[in-house]
Amino acid sequence: MLESTETRSTLWGRWPLVPFAAIIGSLLGAIAFMLVQWLGMKMQGGFNEDGWMFKYILPVMQSAVFGYLYVLISCAVAPRGKFITGVVMATLLFGFCALFLVIAWLKPPVDIGVAMQATISVIATGIAAIVALMQAHNEHQ
Repeated sequence: MLESTETRSTLWGRWPLVPFAAIIGSLLGAIAFMLVQWLGMKMQGGFNEDGWMFKYILPVMQSAVFGYLYVLISCAVAPRGKFITGVVMATLLFGFCALFLVIAWLKPPVDIGVAMQATISVIATGIAAIVALMQAHNEHQ
């Protein structure tokens, strides 16, 4: 779709919003997902808050939702070059995730279980971000 010069000049203000919208939107989406899941399990019963579902599975799912929404929102907010914007934002996300993993594994009192949980969550975030990139590529091709 071709955009006129007037339309392009009015959309430049959306570029600075891309990182803020991606971070805030994906955080709110991941929190909402976690709350809905938590409420559903509480109403269903049979789940303990010290159980494996609350401690291990839901945080990984929340990380995956964060990664997916981060790229999806980045692509949606960008005025043009949506796939390239998604690639750049996903690269930034991977960089921050790598830094997070280095900190998780190298901090002085290293708890192996917490570090492994962080690693699995980062992998889920990365996979979800790549899935969102593939979806954005198919939509904006």
